Amino acid sequence: MKKINLIIAIVALVAIIVGWLLGSDERQSEFSAQPVFSDLQRQIEAVDAFKLESASGIILAAKKQDGNWLAENSGDYPLQKDQVVRLLNNVVQAELNSAKTAKPENFARLGLQDIAQNDSEAKLLTLFAAEQQWSLLVGNTASSGNGIYVRKPGENQTWLSNTPLSLPTEPNAWLETKILDINLADISEISRTDHWRIVREAVDSEGGTSGEAKWQLAELEEGRALQYDSILENTAENIISLSFDALAHPRPYEIQEDNLQSQVTIKTNSSDIITMKLYRVDEKDLLVLDSETLDSRWQQWVYELSAFNAGRLSQNIEDFLQPLPEASVDTEPEGD
Repeated sequence: MKKINLIIAIVALVAIIVGWLLGSDERQSEFSAQPVFSDLQRQIEAVDAFKLESASGIILAAKKQDGNWLAENSGDYPLQKDQVVRLLNNVVQAELNSAKTAKPENFARLGLQDIAQNDSEAKLLTLFAAEQQWSLLVGNTASSGNGIYVRKPGENQTWLSNTPLSLPTEPNAWLETKILDINLADISEISRTDHWRIVREAVDSEGGTSGEAKWQLAELEEGRALQYDSILENTAENIISLSFDALAHPRPYEIQEDNLQSQVTIKTNSSDIITMKLYRVDEKDLLVLDSETLDSRWQQWVYELSAFNAGRLSQNIEDFLQPLPEASVDTEPEGD
């Protein structure tokens, strides 16, 4: 009898424990649905700055000015607006989906140590709006690939959030890398000093000028032809659409003219002139832009270009043309 009572007691105890665990899971599930920042959605439009830091320092300090996002730690250079908007939306939507460790000795496993620790792998994201701010430590991606570990500074509880938070890894990552803010239709002429000049002019038809503007190679030698019809238009588009790899130096910055590799000049329909000088310094391709009539951000920097983009400024006239036919070889023997 005692044995039966003991078994009943054990079964009852197990049932109680299982019920408590299930209830705990249910309570945890209910809590996991809560947003990381419950009050952020109401104030997201007021957010006018954010900062991303790591143990090695500031990765990105950004501010909103006249509707644009600028990188304060890169001389107020414009940021890609879509990247910033996506980040802010994701932070608003981020949820605490499941609780993880609350033991500080385990923070490193999740990449959530305070960034004051030199070996911390965490990134500290802080949003600012007037007198209010929201901060979140962002750690490793879960081993399953679904979700990321997060922790609020000053709290020991860590969480798995299923909302992806894509963050820049270095200061240049989110900069607006397209250098010139100009359209091809605004350009009338592009030339490379001592090499070639292409102009956009109305095309002549049998009945006279058609009025349709087309890119043409000035002083095209008789008997030579372009590789294909759109090669000059593509060249012009490639030049005005150049992107940089990095902000190399703020100007003024002295570069010896002996290092000049190529000089390209752009003329607009309104007669503005933009000069692009490509230099080769310490195995890096550096670009400097100037204009006497325009005042733009690109005059404040020396840009580092990829070899591919540097090549777009170094084309020769033969790159546009079909190759010359091989000279015929007279195979008849010479007379005695």
